[in-house]
Amino acid sequence: MGPIKFEWINANIPDPASRLVLIANAFMDMEGHSEIALTGKIWEAANISGKDKRRRVLQTLRGSTKGYEVIPRAGRTSLLRRRS
Repeated sequence: MGPIKFEWINANIPDPASRLVLIANAFMDMEGHSEIALTGKIWEAANISGKDKRRRVLQTLRGSTKGYEVIPRAGRTSLLRRRS
């Protein structure tokens, strides 16, 4: 059937943390990496806007995601890394 489109993910996945992980994972697969910087492109594709909402999503990921870890970087965007 082909790849899942970002529009479908945004329309059908209500949890913003889940959307971010799915979209970031897609970008990681496209680039062939096991980690990705959470840039504006990723946040926009996941339809998550606003610093407060982004902060809450990152806090959720830090506390509950077993397969991924959020790596903060002072003065730069955080990284999302797939655990092996």
